[in-house]
Amino acid sequence: MPKSTKDYNKVNKKNYTLWISMHDFYEAQKILEVVLEIAKEKKLKKISKIVLELGNVKAHGEDILPENLKFNVGLLAKGTKAEGAEIVIKKIGGKVWRLKEIEGEG
Repeated sequence: MPKSTKDYNKVNKKNYTLWISMHDFYEAQKILEVVLEIAKEKKLKKISKIVLELGNVKAHGEDILPENLKFNVGLLAKGTKAEGAEIVIKKIGGKVWRLKEIEGEG
């Protein structure tokens, strides 16, 4: 496996996706937990849209990439109220992620 995202061209895309996605998986789990908790508080039966802001967040020394975070949130959402939700990620400054908005039906 590559040691950094700069080594992407040294491996095939399928392996790279699986490798880099592991760095984003834990953050995606935390995000989905927050999303589902808020949906429960709002009594939403189905979540249609999740809007996140993502700063320069790192996991194990690797940047959390928006496209991988989006993929992992979508993957983890299967079988939940958030399955099939549109996931929008906006880049921001700082070293944080923020849940900005959840849309859905009650």
